[in-house]
Amino acid sequence: MAARVEDAITAAAQQNRIKQLGFLDERQCAIAGEICRKNHFEPFRFWGGYEGASRVLLGCFPDYVDPEQTDGLWEILGLTFRYRPVDKLSHRDFLGALMSLKVKRETIGDILVGEGICVLFALPSAAELILSEVSKIGRVGVSVSEELPPQLPLEQNLLPLSGTVASPRLDAVVAFLTNAGREKAQQMIRQGLVAVNCEAMENVSAAVDPGSRLSIRGYGRYRVETFDGVTKKGRLHITASQYQ
Repeated sequence: MAARVEDAITAAAQQNRIKQLGFLDERQCAIAGEICRKNHFEPFRFWGGYEGASRVLLGCFPDYVDPEQTDGLWEILGLTFRYRPVDKLSHRDFLGALMSLKVKRETIGDILVGEGICVLFALPSAAELILSEVSKIGRVGVSVSEELPPQLPLEQNLLPLSGTVASPRLDAVVAFLTNAGREKAQQMIRQGLVAVNCEAMENVSAAVDPGSRLSIRGYGRYRVETFDGVTKKGRLHITASQYQ
């Protein structure tokens, strides 16, 4: 893992080549981000095909490339499976079918399953195989197309949260999201159990920006929507969403 990240940094910094490492989980993202920082390499970003993805690519970019750009920059394809809503399929069903094709796990990103629809993100090599070979998931017939629906299945399963926090500090936000005390939140952060935008964050006083995505081990994944207005007691109104 470390050698692959360092090779990607070298390709971007010294050879002016864009280098992307295929889909990483949250633990791998934390390791990759730490290696980039130790090498004083800043133009890197994680992206999984949509905001809030849990499995993401690491992209290392030359200085002339804007790492915040998404269109046409990332080697990620979105595939949509459609089937009868009466046929209930799960994440495990889709992943099992792909593994039976000998598709490598690092070539597959998030698998978002809804009623009669599933959206999957993949590297081009895996997407090509899926498009040519997959017509059934288990015993259920499916159609597969290289497109994304107007709304991802995941976006239909967000639990809205609202309340107040003392400040936009990370410990205050984590305490609110988990319904834990401030001291417990600080403990989780210092233990490396909290990631912000796919990067482990151990600074309890780090500021959380609207739009930030938080992953809290043992609790789930969240997106901070807004800090909007102050109460009479000086606390901030916060709105957020929890991925179900």
